[in-house]
Amino acid sequence: LRYVAAVSVAHYWCAFYTREAVKELEWEKDTRSLLSKFAKGNGGMNIRLDDLDRQAIRNWLWATFPKAGTRNRYNNVFSSVINNWNRETKAQVFNPFAGLSNKQQEKEEAIGRRSFKPEEWHSYLQHVQEHDDLELRIIGLLMMFTGCRTSEAAGLQVRDVKLSGNIPHVVYRTNDIRRMDKDGLERAVPLLTPVLDAFRDYNLPTEPNKPVFRKYGSTRGFENASASLRNIVKNLMDINDPTVVPYSARHTFRDRSEVASGVPTARAEYIMGHVSEASSRIHKGYGTKTPPTELLDDLIKIFEVKDWGYYED
Repeated sequence: LRYVAAVSVAHYWCAFYTREAVKELEWEKDTRSLLSKFAKGNGGMNIRLDDLDRQAIRNWLWATFPKAGTRNRYNNVFSSVINNWNRETKAQVFNPFAGLSNKQQEKEEAIGRRSFKPEEWHSYLQHVQEHDDLELRIIGLLMMFTGCRTSEAAGLQVRDVKLSGNIPHVVYRTNDIRRMDKDGLERAVPLLTPVLDAFRDYNLPTEPNKPVFRKYGSTRGFENASASLRNIVKNLMDINDPTVVPYSARHTFRDRSEVASGVPTARAEYIMGHVSEASSRIHKGYGTKTPPTELLDDLIKIFEVKDWGYYED
């Protein structure tokens, strides 16, 4: 089977992979471009897969993608295309990309993310609450007060926001806008006053399956929301430390929960959507139903914490 067959598998792989439509189209386009780029440096489209030399592939990957994270990501794309073909068809083909990723080096090269220092967190909160864009304000507050990811906050549907009842809450789950990350846990999280106040100022769409956020409720919107929140950190707060980003709100939530008295780790991980054996057990009990009062009590305790870590200068 010639290498050109692997190119056709790109579309085949997308057809079987459950992604949002926009991401699927982008993935197919990028994959075809990547396969073409690889072919130019490794003998052309008509070279047979079993004629490819693994050492030559390794050398090309290192020369083309010096950073381990990028190199691993693209190598995994190549490998996934062929693995999917082998799973779905009887005609098995050689996978020369298997085993070429180096996760340890990627981990060593990766820039760590730290939580906000207390003064940074309060400054970030002030800038978020004063932002002219109410949609972005709510997304930022959700990230700060529920410990969620950007896509989880921005990708809510109207049916996921429960503002009435004894415990107003938000449900993070796979929906028509976005899928949960593979390491993300579906859960229902109570809303504290700052988030509730912002929602009360916002005119929610009426259709249950509509995006909550008209401007940011799409794959491109998630990226725009993330960029706008980064602008707050870098330009409005004048923080040039690359380890401090909007995602630092999630790290801060985790650090505060570890310090908070009487908050079980399992419930804190469930609130954040961090998959572990313990949080998964909590999920089986709570799922995405109305959260119990004890989760609201946990959140209150977490945000009563005023000092949550040591930071080197």
